Amino acid sequence: MKCLVERQSMVIYIKMHMAVWYGQAIYLVGSCPELGSWNVKEAVRLEWNDGDLWRGSTFLRGTQDIEYKYVVADYSNPNDSKIVW
Repeated sequence: MKCLVERQSMVIYIKMHMAVWYGQAIYLVGSCPELGSWNVKEAVRLEWNDGDLWRGSTFLRGTQDIEYKYVVADYSNPNDSKIVW
């Protein structure tokens, strides 16, 4: 997915419904440093809420095109061998 940041800085809020296995979490990873530069260990981990609702937010800087994906990985240790893209 792609989005365009057109301001010098902005906060984005993420909310999605998805069931995952116990011990897993949903991460937002992408092409900019604020989203981990495609490194899931540096990505934004969303927080689980009742009803399998995942929420998170992050601060983006600069005017840029951003590519991003949601991934499912281990809650406490998101390493490359256990990621579902």
